[in-house]
Amino acid sequence: MSGHAANNDVKGALERSFRQLVLERRYRSVSIGDICKEAHVSRNTFYDYFQNKEDLLATVFRNDAFRAIEQFHTMFSCDELRDIKQVEYTLVSKMYSGLLNEKELYSRLVLSMHGNDNSFIRAVTKVIYEFDRQHLTKIGYRGSERRADYVAYFFASSQAMIMEKWILDGFDMSVSELATLYNNLTYSFWLEHFGAHSGRAQ
Repeated sequence: MSGHAANNDVKGALERSFRQLVLERRYRSVSIGDICKEAHVSRNTFYDYFQNKEDLLATVFRNDAFRAIEQFHTMFSCDELRDIKQVEYTLVSKMYSGLLNEKELYSRLVLSMHGNDNSFIRAVTKVIYEFDRQHLTKIGYRGSERRADYVAYFFASSQAMIMEKWILDGFDMSVSELATLYNNLTYSFWLEHFGAHSGRAQ
């Protein structure tokens, strides 16, 4: 087995351990020691891959909600990505679908955190923020670096809060309804910065 394959295998074992334990107990009561024991790896090995439990949560979210997005995003040129409204609708739809596919996991995770732990909000904001900074560059956003930073943070934090509410409310809207709502709420930004390229509201 190559070093890369071995690394992926250990990392995957830690992620699977985390998922299983979160399904069994509250997020707060799942310790790094518990995760390592379940995955049959040492605590030192855990820190070779993750900074802390929240970093592992961010990785799990990225794999669930962003794997399809990143594949979709790399398929298109900058010009094709300029049909912003449709692209953004597709991106958020794929992200929401990723959460819905792991409905039980995220329901248990977020419900156990509600009111006493913001780990989900922080982890999701971090992952989406990192993606948005790259995405804004790829679609040709011409604002200053400082403005781009605020824009990316706004989209990331607002998505995290909407996802949390969606989960807490029992996924009470369809993926299409939620994606349409979010895009309509943010349409003015795309219209201002990309004009005719932004397309029509869904």
